[in-house]
Amino acid sequence: MEDPKYEDLIGSIKHLAFEFYHFGLYGHLIENATNGRNSIYHVYLFQAVGYEFLIHLRALLDFFYKSKGAKDDILAADFRALPEFISSFGEPWRKPPEWVNGVKTQLNKRLAHITSPRWKEHQPGMAYYHGHFSEVSEVISLFRAALTPELQRELETEMGRFTSRDAARL
Repeated sequence: MEDPKYEDLIGSIKHLAFEFYHFGLYGHLIENATNGRNSIYHVYLFQAVGYEFLIHLRALLDFFYKSKGAKDDILAADFRALPEFISSFGEPWRKPPEWVNGVKTQLNKRLAHITSPRWKEHQPGMAYYHGHFSEVSEVISLFRAALTPELQRELETEMGRFTSRDAARL
């Protein structure tokens, strides 16, 4: 984001909570289904759950590993203005792990755009993407810990709203 203000960082927390929560939720649903454990969704919804996981994965990879986005994109790099953020989280604009570019390319070609690689090239299965679930979850945890106490409380409140909402539906 061009010249993000503290108010922008606070405003983004609700949306980061949405991404973090749903990435974790769908990742765990896929893990349960893959491991043969009972899942809370019907078997025919597996593809929809998978697509939701991929959408959140794509958004989070951009958030954590892009150094510059569109004028209105909020990125992890924008949080470097917070005191102690870089010393706690590291440099978010650092070079991403090698797997990130390959996963992002696949997601852009197969999820976000209708391109010829969909039918001309082998498509990786869900295991290819889900194999990075724990690694991205760890980056989320590191990011959360690097936030100021005020932003951590706000994030916890927002995450709690999703948890309560979903618990009430079960």
